Amino acid sequence: DRKDGDWDENYDDPSFSGMFTKPIMTLQHNWMKMQDYYQDEMTQYAYTGFNFPFNKINFSYSPLPKQKGAALNFHLTNNEKIDIRRSLNSTANTKAFQTIINLDKTIPAGESIEKRPE
Repeated sequence: DRKDGDWDENYDDPSFSGMFTKPIMTLQHNWMKMQDYYQDEMTQYAYTGFNFPFNKINFSYSPLPKQKGAALNFHLTNNEKIDIRRSLNSTANTKAFQTIINLDKTIPAGESIEKRPE
């Protein structure tokens, strides 16, 4: 639920126990950076490998405050649901919705978006 590169804060625990936990915590902390890279790589494959037009449209959830987030499951509280609805109206998500509307207008009447050239 973060934008690319939003994981850039380094993990630092100056305590005595941090000396022992730092290797595993560093791996955990950098995991999201690796996932960002992998997703970008897969998107590039899609752009170059598909034999039909490909558009990546990003929607993002931006919780308020920044470090707070919704649970990653289907048991959301009412406050989390309200926060997610609020996030749908963000500037970035509004632009993403508009991109979908504009793409839909480019498909000729009677054609399906699933049709692919043979």
